[in-house]
Amino acid sequence: MIEPTPEIIRKLETLVNRLEVELKERDGQIALLKANLQEIIEDHAAFTDFVDSKSRHIRKLIITYGKRLQVLEIKQALRGLESPPLLDLEIQEIRTELEQLYRQAKQNQVRTDSLMGKITGGNGFWLGEGGS
Repeated sequence: MIEPTPEIIRKLETLVNRLEVELKERDGQIALLKANLQEIIEDHAAFTDFVDSKSRHIRKLIITYGKRLQVLEIKQALRGLESPPLLDLEIQEIRTELEQLYRQAKQNQVRTDSLMGKITGGNGFWLGEGGS
């Protein structure tokens, strides 16, 4: 076996020191990435809770307005031509409100889907768990 020269030993020690420094830097970067990922997950959970709460509220409004609309349409049908103009106006206002609520419900779903696509890399897997 050949004995390494002091110069080779010094070069190897320098190389080992550089590798140790790089590993510490990468450990720091990994720790930072993990912290950032945890923050994203927490933000996503809070956002999802908010959207779910808002979506439930919109669904309740749609149901309530829908029931009210049905009652008014029955009144209108029973009265026929003697139906007061205000009844027609209220029916139209409720229909407009329902259209807006349906649009809001759809937008909430699109926002949630869009955010999930960004977090999962668009493939349904959390990044780092089968994602890119």
